[in-house]
Amino acid sequence: MKRVVCIGLIICIGSGVKAQYLSLNEAITIALKNNLDIEMAKNDFEASQIINHLSIAGGLPVVSASFNDNQSLTNLNQKLSNGTIITRSGNSSNSFNSGITASYLLFNGYRVRFTKSRLEALEKQSSFAINLQIQNLVASVMVKYYDIVRQGDYLKTIQQSINVTMQRKKLVDARQGVGLANNADTYQAELDLTAS
Repeated sequence: MKRVVCIGLIICIGSGVKAQYLSLNEAITIALKNNLDIEMAKNDFEASQIINHLSIAGGLPVVSASFNDNQSLTNLNQKLSNGTIITRSGNSSNSFNSGITASYLLFNGYRVRFTKSRLEALEKQSSFAINLQIQNLVASVMVKYYDIVRQGDYLKTIQQSINVTMQRKKLVDARQGVGLANNADTYQAELDLTAS
């Protein structure tokens, strides 16, 4: 988030380049658009909306079906008491079973109602989490934006101070050239220029 604000708010002072500011609305829009925490909060909210359903709470009938297909392949070697020998190979058998069951919960001590209300509370909580993320991001962008604006104004003030000090130095140099100023005034002007 800091990168978005710092990249979006570029201040170039000096060397003939004028300061360029994004508007506060543009900075906030860029930050909201590129923030992954807000996207994750939105995904959590959408998931909680899907989960907030009576079927998840256990209030709908449950229908289940089962299908079984059993196949077997056997070899038969059998000797009967009358002396007959039966030999068969590759005997196959197949059995198919299926079943459907349905159940409906009549009453379980209001557990379905309480679970449904808990799911609704989780959905509201995720909605509040989105709002909190957005408000925190907007506040952070505003603080950083106005800090950068303040620093830009401070740099302008420093530049004006440097310009005034340079003019004063030129005046002292001109006075010294005419013989109306001493070296102390020149040194003081140079110190003021260096301090700016």
